[in-house]
Amino acid sequence: MKTEVKKPNKPIGSFASKSAKKENPFDKFANPRKKHDILNRRVKGEDRNVGRARAKAVDERKKKLLQDYRSTKKSNSILDKRFGESDPTMSLEEKMFLRFQKERSKKARNSSLYNLGDEGEEAMLTHKGQILGESNVMDHDDFASSDDDEAGSGKLNKDVVNSLHFGGGFVPKEQDGGSAPKKGRLEALQEIVMKSKMFKAQRKEAKEEQESERVRIDAAFDDLVRSDLVDMDNKRFKKSYSATEVDDYDKLMVDMAYETKAQPAERTKTAEELAMDEREKMEELEKARLKRMREAAAEMEVINRIVSWNNVHLPGEKGQENRKLMHNFLDVLMKYFVRLGGKLPTASATAGYKTLLNHVNRVIFAISRDLPESSVSLWSRTLKILYQQYQKQTRDFAQGVETTCWPSLGKLMLFQTLGHVFSTTDLRNDMVNPAELMLCQWLTQCPVTTVRDLSLGVFAAGVLLDYSAESRRLYPEVVAFLASALAAFAPATFAQTARSFSESFLLGTFAYGALNTSFRQALAPSTTAATGTAPSSSSAKKHAKGAAATVAEAPVAPVQRIDWRVFATSTDATAPVTEPVAASLLYALYHMVEVLASRMDTAASASPSSSAADAAGSAHHSSAPEVLHPVLHMLQVMRPHDATAIAWHTTYQARHLAVLEHVSRVSETVQRTRAPLLWRKMVTSVVDSKAPRFEATYVIKKDADSDKDRAKLKQLTRQLKREKKAAMRELRRDSAFLDQERFQEKQAIATAKRAERVKNYAWLENQQATINEQVRKGKDLLKGGGSAAARGPKPGRR
Repeated sequence: MKTEVKKPNKPIGSFASKSAKKENPFDKFANPRKKHDILNRRVKGEDRNVGRARAKAVDERKKKLLQDYRSTKKSNSILDKRFGESDPTMSLEEKMFLRFQKERSKKARNSSLYNLGDEGEEAMLTHKGQILGESNVMDHDDFASSDDDEAGSGKLNKDVVNSLHFGGGFVPKEQDGGSAPKKGRLEALQEIVMKSKMFKAQRKEAKEEQESERVRIDAAFDDLVRSDLVDMDNKRFKKSYSATEVDDYDKLMVDMAYETKAQPAERTKTAEELAMDEREKMEELEKARLKRMREAAAEMEVINRIVSWNNVHLPGEKGQENRKLMHNFLDVLMKYFVRLGGKLPTASATAGYKTLLNHVNRVIFAISRDLPESSVSLWSRTLKILYQQYQKQTRDFAQGVETTCWPSLGKLMLFQTLGHVFSTTDLRNDMVNPAELMLCQWLTQCPVTTVRDLSLGVFAAGVLLDYSAESRRLYPEVVAFLASALAAFAPATFAQTARSFSESFLLGTFAYGALNTSFRQALAPSTTAATGTAPSSSSAKKHAKGAAATVAEAPVAPVQRIDWRVFATSTDATAPVTEPVAASLLYALYHMVEVLASRMDTAASASPSSSAADAAGSAHHSSAPEVLHPVLHMLQVMRPHDATAIAWHTTYQARHLAVLEHVSRVSETVQRTRAPLLWRKMVTSVVDSKAPRFEATYVIKKDADSDKDRAKLKQLTRQLKREKKAAMRELRRDSAFLDQERFQEKQAIATAKRAERVKNYAWLENQQATINEQVRKGKDLLKGGGSAAARGPKPGRR
């Protein structure tokens, strides 16, 4: 009879090791589908592998919890640190070799402390781990080096060398007849170093004393010079000479000695020398221009390097950190852009400067596009700060402070950039609408007393026209400002009746009078206007050519046709106006008037070449005659050909007539073609705004509450509940692991007992089989299955 031995059960870790080699695809599962899929969004625990996590937890419990459990019933333990005792794969020879190697290295480490070098090596003196020599004696000097030869050469003193170096040995010379005790090598070296430092300190002290004495003598000499003892005044000498009899020659010599000597003047340069000087001057200017261009290129390179290194599209924590850094960098770029824009009037001639300004503008647009939420909060804060500055400037101006209420050119250019970053076609936009209100408020409330104020106002009006390029939105403040600005070019007699006009459509913030006279004189030719002749001066001819070229150009280019140098004019209201400044402002106003009239021209919108947006935008401007009436009236009042009011140059007169005819034609055409008002048959639906709603302080929280204490209590309660559940889960799993371990131990003991019992049964069966075999062979010797001696036959019955 054979009994099969059952194989022991596999331990629980066998599944983990098997799954570690090949993962079960059914153990992997993802979280429920998110409501919105966002590009590059990574959620913690998005893809979980339960099998791998369980196997890792089991391994951790085996390393810590299982070891603690097995050591609970043991009073002590022995940690065997012998080589290879814990590694059954190592042979005896390998163990012995490692032990021998460690023993030899230990002996070599201990004996090398007192071993001298080889005979071939050179013996060197060291101090604090460094070799003493001429090259490093002065490297770590605690005092300042002296100017004498011994200190400057870095060598020791002669007495130290004679007494302590090898000339006299390490034994110092006898001084008082007695024999000095012999010093060790270390003490001698220490004494050398200490005496060397002492001598250097003495030399430093002597040098300081000498320097202080020199300063004291210089101060005493200055006091002596400032006193009356050494006064070199001519009167003093005259008195001293008058006391004694001196002749006129001596007096004349004394006077001439203290007279100021004439400096030689430069001679008149020839034409060749003047040409060379002019050439050198132009070369210096060209070098300065190239230098500025290189500086601008370096600035652009630095900005590109910062943006590329801190890319916001990187995944993980690096991308989150870069978003915070680029948010701060965007704030810096906006301030830098404002500062660059403020310097543009004086540096506009430099091509590199304009390139740098455009590059910064593009970087601001790119960062604002990549960080929409952060950029909205930053732009909102910037608008708030600018409005607060405007309020303060207005209060100061009302209190009599001589200041301007207009923003700088850089700030207005930042408003222009805002129109490209955010959509200007939306009916409501959280960024564009406040910017439009601020620009309109500046146009209607800021006083215009100088040419610079007028230039800034023209630029602000151009920004608003740029905002409405696609939406065809009409700003009444722009129309009123254009009419008021054109009034500054009217005759000086208009200033007397300006108040009556201001009650109807002109702004009351303009200071007419001096501006009218200055502009009329700047635009007048050099000769009288009655003759109608061209200006005789070369500058007027050049400007007339430039003006004619401007008229010949296409009228629908950019909105701003103003020269940047206009913003560099003086802030003094009485300062004269030059012809280029007046012409630039006039042409900019004419161009803006033409743009405004073209947007209201129904004939242009009905033409085949016009787009659908132009037709839709011009359809609701049937009130063009009423809107253009202030501008048209001021164009008629300006009278540039009036000789009694300082007539303009013929080129400017031609430009004025062209604009006047264009505006008159648009007004008459719209008035002739528009129909009477009718009841609306169908309500036109308003286009919904696609601008998303941004809340800078919004955070998704489960414990959101208006009360901070209650919200904090909810948060702590949720954390406590989560930690409690986690602790209970870990305790439950630990308990299950220990139960499994105890069960495995019992199973192992039972298996061992079963194997022993089976072994005993097999041995007994073997013995029984042997006895049975002996019975079969022994016949009468052994009978039956017993082991006792065979008995005789049973006695018969008698």
